[in-house]
Amino acid sequence: MRSEFEKALRKLHRQGKKQFGDDWIARLQQRRAKLEGSYATLYEQNRDPIAYAPLSAQTAYVFAYAPTRAEYTRQYLLRHRMAMNAPIFTRDRVEVVSFGGGPASELVGLIRYLEDEAAGEPVTAIEYIVYDKDGDWDEVATKIAAAINTEIEITTRYEATDAASRTKMSAVDLSNTDLVICSYIMSELARLEVADRIADNFRAALGRMKLGSKIVFIDNMHPIVIKYFQSCKLVSGLTQRNDDGDPIVCNFPKMTGTFEQLSQLLEWVPRTDLRSVSKLIVRTNM
Repeated sequence: MRSEFEKALRKLHRQGKKQFGDDWIARLQQRRAKLEGSYATLYEQNRDPIAYAPLSAQTAYVFAYAPTRAEYTRQYLLRHRMAMNAPIFTRDRVEVVSFGGGPASELVGLIRYLEDEAAGEPVTAIEYIVYDKDGDWDEVATKIAAAINTEIEITTRYEATDAASRTKMSAVDLSNTDLVICSYIMSELARLEVADRIADNFRAALGRMKLGSKIVFIDNMHPIVIKYFQSCKLVSGLTQRNDDGDPIVCNFPKMTGTFEQLSQLLEWVPRTDLRSVSKLIVRTNM
């Protein structure tokens, strides 16, 4: 799963070395500590949003978290499909939206799921839309999408959308969306000062989903996160069809390339044993 992220990580690493020289690895080590500290305090009320704009933040994130998120997406989609005993998609050309999708991790997991014979999906083309707070991840997401080796036709679009803005969220059109992915975004929103406003905006956007469309939620299983997600999807006709909190095992091969290099320089092995849960929601009536 890491191979799809290698080119993007290599470019980020080269940019860091060119810009910061001998200070680059120290900056990455500091960013690692900052990210881990931020994730450890996600449940503090009215905390500041996590900053992903710095080059060090993007490099550290692609190295440590992006492949794991992709694998969790793949495995949870397969589990939901098996629980329903039916494909998740009903069309060959589909629209998929990822809120807080950042570096397009979920797209990688989605493609690998669709290619699994056990999925039995009819999809031959995807329009993949990322709605994220700003455009900082756009270039990285584009490079990662281009690195996916697949026969499935992929079209990507990256939209800078602040979930706290009623105006920007009202422009989000989910009326033709087949699948919405909310992967590790609710835990970053649940304790913000504007969390209630964001929940209102999500309800308005999700309320425009079509009959038969689906939401896949993946996140920390902390009760605060689950409760907040429930408030964001409190829309008539959105029905939970599966709930899976069983552990995910990431059988990644030994790190190579830039991943191996950074692992040695940073003395950092990415976590793969996340305490997570996934839920499948279906629009059953309007």
